[in-house]
Amino acid sequence: MSRIMVTGGAGFIGTTLVRALLARGDEVVVIDDLSRPGSTERLDATRQLGGALHTEIGDIVDGDFVRAAFGRHCEAAPLDAVYHLAAQVAVTWSMEDPARDFAVNALGSFHVIEAARRFCPKARCLYMSSNKVYGGLEDLGFEPDPAGDRLRLIGMPEGIGNDRPFDPQTPYGVSKGTGEAYFRDAARTWGMETVVLRASCIYGPRQSQQEDQGWVAWFGKAVTEGLPLRIFGDGKTTRDMLFVDDLVDLYLRIVDGPAPTVGCTLNVGGSAASSRSLLEVVRALERLSGKTANMSFLDERSGDQKVFVTDVSATTAAYGWAPTTGPEVGLKRLLGID
Repeated sequence: MSRIMVTGGAGFIGTTLVRALLARGDEVVVIDDLSRPGSTERLDATRQLGGALHTEIGDIVDGDFVRAAFGRHCEAAPLDAVYHLAAQVAVTWSMEDPARDFAVNALGSFHVIEAARRFCPKARCLYMSSNKVYGGLEDLGFEPDPAGDRLRLIGMPEGIGNDRPFDPQTPYGVSKGTGEAYFRDAARTWGMETVVLRASCIYGPRQSQQEDQGWVAWFGKAVTEGLPLRIFGDGKTTRDMLFVDDLVDLYLRIVDGPAPTVGCTLNVGGSAASSRSLLEVVRALERLSGKTANMSFLDERSGDQKVFVTDVSATTAAYGWAPTTGPEVGLKRLLGID
């Protein structure tokens, strides 16, 4: 049995991870401020599963709270791993309130890795970053993909790899980049075992259904309930879709696997095989639900990457991992069909 802390453990990804950890007999400490819609309900449902689950309700922006939580749960024995998933998660919200975005993603991440260094310096620490640290990708060309009604990057059939220059844009990209820099430096300066994952489009059951974040789940809700569905741009914006269970599989491989390289930073996404455009996702949801989307088209939004497809070859090499759930199966599970 391992002792593991999950910040943001009542969120969509965090809940899925916590359930997997409890199922295999681990002792889990969840830190969450329960501010996201559905967080309280997700946490209550997780508690019903039983197992060694502890909760610390508070905001990671509060350094005293973070230090106290780590201190309490490391008093008897240090933690074996820390998954730092708590975050402000939307580009649009970061532009509306950049100060709060900075406080959560940059300062909050600093508090978490500093508390880990102080109380459990040998714990393996994972930080969930974002593909937004690569910026707008304006220098890359794209073209229609003959495989579907989507776009592909010219000359990059496998997508964007770890060698892509770090170029965060928007307050969200900058704050996530700052947080990951603290985790990478903890490995270099303090000798801690850290892994940074730069994630693409994660989706699945229990995801918040909001227009500004978790767009696949929002599309599912809008299509099945006949709600107005706004498409920004021509609908051919393309992402590689990663089902949440595949992401959690990688999380477990990281905590159970060999020590990471110093400053380990890896891309994680659905890969080129799971790339789909907004329009393709809408059409798939229409087929699966038997409903017709109530769509309207608006101008593209500032800060949106027109195409992002993840090259996961470095992640595969490091952990023997690859996504296994294609969009057709994943969307069925999202809708509760399969």
